[in-house]
Formats: sequence, C-alpha cells, structure tokens
Amino acid sequence: MAETIVAEAFKVSDSIFLVLLIAMATGTWWLIRYVLRTNAEREARYIEVIDKQAEGIKSLDILGKELQDVSNRVDGISADVKQIRMKVGV
Repeated sequence: MAETIVAEAFKVSDSIFLVLLIAMATGTWWLIRYVLRTNAEREARYIEVIDKQAEGIKSLDILGKELQDVSNRVDGISADVKQIRMKVGV
C-alpha cells in the first residue's frame, strides 16, 4: 500500500514539473517575442531620427556654402574699394 502511494506521488510530482516546464517555456517564448518586437520599433525610431539629423546636416552644409560665397563677394568688393581709394588717393 505504501509503495502504491509513493508511486502515485511521483507521478503527480512529475506532472506538476511538466506543467511548470511548459509554463516557463511559454513565458520565455512570449518574452523573447516581446523584446524582439520592441527592439524593431526602437530601431525604426532611431532610423527616423538619423534621417532627420542627416537632412539637418545637409541644410547646414548648403548654408555654409552660401556663407562662403557671400564672404568671397565681400572680399572682392573690399579689394575693389582699396583699388579705388588708391587711385583717388584717399
């Protein structure tokens, strides 16, 4: 009788551990899927931010070129004014 009770107890404990193992595997699978999904969303946001920053850098580059052109024009005008002053004697 005692052997039968012990054998039944082992069967029940094996079933409990099997259920716990399945629950743990399911939870781990769900957690992995959640992490991968949130990582993909975060990566999409990072790519969007990087694209916006690249557009900003391009506009700064264009602005720098325009400022360089203005600076060259001012230097040219300054040189012309110096030549005119030398001719006039001022």
